Amino acid sequence: MSLFQFLAILWARRLMIVLCTVAAVVAAFIVSLTLTPQYQASSRLMLSPSNPDPITGEMIPSAQTKGFMGTQTELVRDYRVAGLAVEKLGWLDNPNLQREYASEPRATDFRRWLAQRVIDSTSAFVVGGSNVLEIAYTDPSPQVARAGADAVREAYEEASVLLRRQRALAASQWYREQAEQARVELANADRIKTRFERANGLVFEGGVDLETLRLQVMAGQPPMVTVSNPAAVAPSAGQLAEVDAAIASSSRTLGPNHPEMQELQMRRAALARQVALEQANAGGGGSMTASQNRLLDQQRQRVMANRGNLERLRQLQTQVDVRREQYVRAATRAAEFRREAEVTETGATRLGGAVLPTKPISPNRPLIILGALGFGLGMGVLLALLTEMLGRRVRTVKDLNDAVEAPLLAVVIGPGTGGGPGRPLLRAPEQ
Repeated sequence: MSLFQFLAILWARRLMIVLCTVAAVVAAFIVSLTLTPQYQASSRLMLSPSNPDPITGEMIPSAQTKGFMGTQTELVRDYRVAGLAVEKLGWLDNPNLQREYASEPRATDFRRWLAQRVIDSTSAFVVGGSNVLEIAYTDPSPQVARAGADAVREAYEEASVLLRRQRALAASQWYREQAEQARVELANADRIKTRFERANGLVFEGGVDLETLRLQVMAGQPPMVTVSNPAAVAPSAGQLAEVDAAIASSSRTLGPNHPEMQELQMRRAALARQVALEQANAGGGGSMTASQNRLLDQQRQRVMANRGNLERLRQLQTQVDVRREQYVRAATRAAEFRREAEVTETGATRLGGAVLPTKPISPNRPLIILGALGFGLGMGVLLALLTEMLGRRVRTVKDLNDAVEAPLLAVVIGPGTGGGPGRPLLRAPEQ
C-alpha cells in the first residue's frame, strides 16, 4: 500500500476517526472530573555519610556512598518506619479508620494495615545526586499530606537511631563475651606461668629473669642502680636487685602511694645506701676478690643450668602478653560500642518541614486530555484501516490497476471531485 492509498483511506474514513477521537477526549474529561484530587507534601533531610563516626572515627568510603543513600531510601518505606509514623499521626485511635478496618475481614492486624497505607502513600528519592533525601507523602487531604511527610521524617530519624543502637548493643555484647573469654585465658596463662616459676624458683619480670639480673649486678652491670665505681661489687647488690624486681612487678598493679610500694621504696633506699657504703669500703682498685669471682662463677653456672627453664618461662610470658593484649582490645571495643549505643544523634540535618500543598498533583487534566487525544486518534486510524480491509473499495487508480488486469482507458471525474465549466469529464490516465 502506497502513502497515497493510505491517505485516501483515512480521508474516506475521516468521520470515523473524528468520532473516535472526540469520544476518547470526552470520556477522559469525564473520568478526570470523577477522580479524587491528590495532594503531595515533601520533607527533606541532609545525610552525612562521609562524616567520621563520633565514637569510632570510622568513615564510609566514597565508593559506598551511593549504596548508603539507596539503603536509606528503602528504609523510609520500611514497616518499622511506617509503624512509628502511624503512632505519630495518632491513627491507632482514629474511629473512622477503625470502622473502615472492621468493615471487612483482613489478614493483617490494625497497625500493620495502617502502616501499609503509609507505605503506599510514601515515596523517597535522592535529590540530584546529592546527599539530600526527600520524603514525599500523598493524600487527598493537604493537611494530612503535610502531617504525613513530617511524621515519616521523624519516624525515619527515630528508626535510624534505634537500628544503630541495636547494632551497637549486639556488637558490644559480642565483644564483651570475647573479652570475658580472653580474661579467663589470661588468668589461666598467668596461673601456669606462676606455677612454673614457683616450681623452678624463677622470677620473670620486665623481660628478664631474676637470676640473670643478679648475674648482671654481680658482673658490675646493674640495670637500675648507678654507682660511683661499677667495678666494685657490694655483697648487698643482689638484695638490691631483688627489691628492684619486686618494685617493677608491683608497679603494674599498685600506685606509687600504695603502702606496699612505699615500703619497697624505703627498703630500696636503705639497700642503696648499704651498697654505696660497701663499695666505698671495698676501695677503688677495681679488682674482684677471689670470693667474689667464685660467687660470680656460681651465679653464671646457675643461669646456664636454668637456660631451658628460662626459655620455657619466656614462652609462657609471651602467651600471657598475647592473652593480655587480646583482652585489652576486646574490652576496648566493647566499651566503644557501648558508648555508641548511648548516642542519640541521627547524623542527618533537617532542611525544613513540609509546606501545606495548595495545588493537587493529580488528576492532571491537561495531560489526561492530551493522552486521550492521542489514544482516540490512534484508535480511529486503526478502526478505519480495519474497516477498509474488511470491505475493500477502489478509491484510486492504483487500487483499480491492482484489482483488474486490464488497461485503464480513462478516468471519469464526477461532480464535486474537481470537474467544472470548461473542464472535460473524461481524462486519460497518467502513464
